[in-house]
Amino acid sequence: MLRGIFAPKATRVLRKMLAIPKKGWTLQPLADAAGVSLAQAFKVVKKLESQNFAIREEGKVRLINPGELLDLWAQTYDFSKNKITGYYSRDKGATLLDKIAGRGEKKKSCYGLTLMAGASLVAPFVRFSDVHLYIAEDQKQWVDQLDLEEVEFGGNVFLVQPADEGVFIDIREINKIKVVSNLQLYLDLVKYPARGKEQAEFLRKEKMKF
Repeated sequence: MLRGIFAPKATRVLRKMLAIPKKGWTLQPLADAAGVSLAQAFKVVKKLESQNFAIREEGKVRLINPGELLDLWAQTYDFSKNKITGYYSRDKGATLLDKIAGRGEKKKSCYGLTLMAGASLVAPFVRFSDVHLYIAEDQKQWVDQLDLEEVEFGGNVFLVQPADEGVFIDIREINKIKVVSNLQLYLDLVKYPARGKEQAEFLRKEKMKF
């Protein structure tokens, strides 16, 4: 089912459609919003239609059964495909988040908080101790400016170099810190140990609502 629909380029289209699941799209604006070619957007939409995840009405395509589509994506999604490096920070909680926000603003960085720390700013449900941060630039710069210490095991700050830069789509700023989209938070959380599924379902109920 939906072979290839969760490949990186295809998921650019899914991200935009799932962000506003009731929205009707024409193909060119959808392709432009997703940053893909018109042909790519067409292929994804056709696959969605063929599997009853999308319907075309009055020249526009919109999702049906978005919850089932999200469930399928979550089943195939694997956070461990990213390059994840753990560090130790003496700073904790809000102090650490303030430091990240300040560094990001100073350097105009492309980054995004995810997992429990990210969810704590969107739909807090479970307390967090570890901070996971998607980064799009040289890791050493973050290590130096956040005063992170290398550790052989464990750590409390994890710098994540994404396997797919689609994680940065629809990023937003909350309390001066950049957080990945609700969709990305959900995908990252749902299989995460230590109550990740509980946090994911709370986020979905409170913010995503499908």
